Amino acid sequence: MTLKTSAGNANDYYIALGLSPSGKMGPASVMACTVNQGNTVDVQASHNTDGYSNTPLDNPKEGLSLISGSYKDGILQCTFNRVTSSTNNSNIFDLTKQWYLITARGPSSQGGRLLQHEGNERFTSQAQIDFQDVTVDISLEASKYPMIKAHGCLMVIAWMFLASIGLGFARFLKPLWPNSMPCGVKVWFAMHRAFMVLAFVCGCIGFILIFAEVKDYSEIQGEFYTKAHPILGIITTALLVINPFMSLLRCTPDNPNRVYFNWAHRAVGTIALILSTLAITVGLYLPKAQVDTDAGLIIMIVYSAWQLFFFLIMSVLNDLTVTVLGKKASRPKKKGNAYVMNAVDDYDKIKETETVDTKPAPPNDLLKKFFMSLHGCVLSALTIALLYYIIVGNV
Repeated sequence: MTLKTSAGNANDYYIALGLSPSGKMGPASVMACTVNQGNTVDVQASHNTDGYSNTPLDNPKEGLSLISGSYKDGILQCTFNRVTSSTNNSNIFDLTKQWYLITARGPSSQGGRLLQHEGNERFTSQAQIDFQDVTVDISLEASKYPMIKAHGCLMVIAWMFLASIGLGFARFLKPLWPNSMPCGVKVWFAMHRAFMVLAFVCGCIGFILIFAEVKDYSEIQGEFYTKAHPILGIITTALLVINPFMSLLRCTPDNPNRVYFNWAHRAVGTIALILSTLAITVGLYLPKAQVDTDAGLIIMIVYSAWQLFFFLIMSVLNDLTVTVLGKKASRPKKKGNAYVMNAVDDYDKIKETETVDTKPAPPNDLLKKFFMSLHGCVLSALTIALLYYIIVGNV
C-alpha cells in the first residue's frame, strides 16, 4: 500500500487510511503515515472506536511490514505491506472482506498520535471495496467529486455574480439611460432580465446536478451548521423559481396594486440572495467540497461586506436623487419634465417600456454608473477567486 499527500510545511502531520463497515469514522481499522518535527516518517496501525477517538494498537507495527517513507518538498509518502487478516487482533480488519475506504489527513501530536482531521480533509468511497479484485487509488487529492464541484461553481456564478448584478440594476439603476430602449424596453429592465435569466438557468442546472450526484435528499453528517446546507439550498432554489413566475403575473406599472408586487418581488429576491450567501458559506465546510475553508471564508466575508457597502451607498444616492427631483418637481412645470414627476411620485413606477421625448440624465448619474461598474469588478474578482479554490481544491 502507498499513502501520499501534500503536507505543505507542516511538521507534525499525517495521512491515514481507514477500513470501515459503515462508511463512518468509527469503528474503523486505521493505518497512518506520519511525519514529525524532525522530518522522521513512520507508519503505525490504530483503530477508531464507535465514537471518533483514535487509539493506537498495543503494538503500532502489528500487521505491518516492509515500511518505507519520505518527506520531501512538502510531499509526505509511505509504502508498506499489511497482513490480509489477523487471528490475534480483531481491530485489524480482514482484507478478504469488503470495506468502505476512508482517507483523512490532518495534524498529529508530537508523539505521533492522530488528532482530529481537518474539517474538509476526508474522503469516503461511494461503495464497499473488494480488495481481492481491484487496485484502489486512495490518494486524497485524486477524489475531486466533479459533479459536486460543478454544482458549487454554478451556484457561485448564479448567486455571487449574476443575481447580485441583476438585483443591482433593478434596485438602483431604473432612472439611468432614460433615452435608450434596447429591444423596446428600458436598459435597467433589459439588464435585469438578462442577468436573472442566466442566474435561473445556472441555479437550476446546479440544483439538478447535486440531486443527480446524491440521488435523493441527503442528510449531511458533521457539525450542526453543515447539516443546514441542503435545507438552505432547497429553500433558495425554490425562491429562485418562484420569483420569475411572480414577474410573469405582475400588473401594469400604473396599476394601484403594483406597489404590492414591487415589495413582494424585491423581498423574495433579497431573501434568496441572503440565504444563498449562507448556503455557499456553509457548503465550503462540507468534506466533499474539498475547499480551502480559510480562504473561502475570507472571500465570503469580503463579499458580504462589499454587498452591504454597495447597498448602503446606492441607497444614499437613490435618496439624494429623489430629494433633488422633488425640489425640481416643486418648480413650475416645464416641457420635457415628465420623467421628473414620474420618478418623484414613485421610484418603483419607472416603466419597463416608457416611450416619451428626450429626457435629461438624472442626478447622480455618473456616480451610480461608477459604483455599479465597481460592483461588477469586485464581484467578478471574488467569484473567480472562489471558483479557483473550488476547482483546484485544498491540495
